[in-house]
Amino acid sequence: MITWPLSKWYDAVTHDDELCNDWVVTKLEHMKNFHFSAVLHEFLRVTVKHRNTLSQEPKCLIVERMDYGDTVTVGWKWAQYPKLTGWWIKRLLLGYFSGDLRGGISVLKSSSYTSGWQAVGYSGSDFLCHLDFKSGVPLTEFAKVLVNLSGTSYKAAAEFFFFWFASMVYEILKEEWPCLEFKGDYYNHMGKFAGVHILPSKLVSTTILPYF
Repeated sequence: MITWPLSKWYDAVTHDDELCNDWVVTKLEHMKNFHFSAVLHEFLRVTVKHRNTLSQEPKCLIVERMDYGDTVTVGWKWAQYPKLTGWWIKRLLLGYFSGDLRGGISVLKSSSYTSGWQAVGYSGSDFLCHLDFKSGVPLTEFAKVLVNLSGTSYKAAAEFFFFWFASMVYEILKEEWPCLEFKGDYYNHMGKFAGVHILPSKLVSTTILPYF
């Protein structure tokens, strides 16, 4: 896997608009990492396909906000993860938050920060909701949504970090492109940490227009 700063990934994608417009986003999944992140990290898993080869195996992008900036990860493939356990303190002692499988209390951080556990964290995350786009969203248009949102709101929304960013991208795409939405069993856990809502329920609907 390779993780790009969002701005560099955007430059690469938009370098050849004609070529990249042949690629479309067909599904946008809002994910939550309950088991391998001390902060219950939320991110977007994006399915991308080529217009003329829709039978080809789709590609996946991971889009997320980290405390050092917004990133796009390419090349992710599902990885086997350790046994899931419901108790947060047990996961801490097992080293699930730092990649130390030998046991012992580990540094409190998301597995996304640890290269060896990056694929594990993504693979062991749970689905909150997703959008299926009827005709697909051109990859360049999707990239513009990401970079516009990141460039105009990173500092203003820093207190919401990944919860805010994932929800904003999701809601903007939902409003702008024809799609079908599906909500999973964990949908009500969106924007929650330790049982507390970090993301105000009306934040997305009241902030989309000022940024565009």
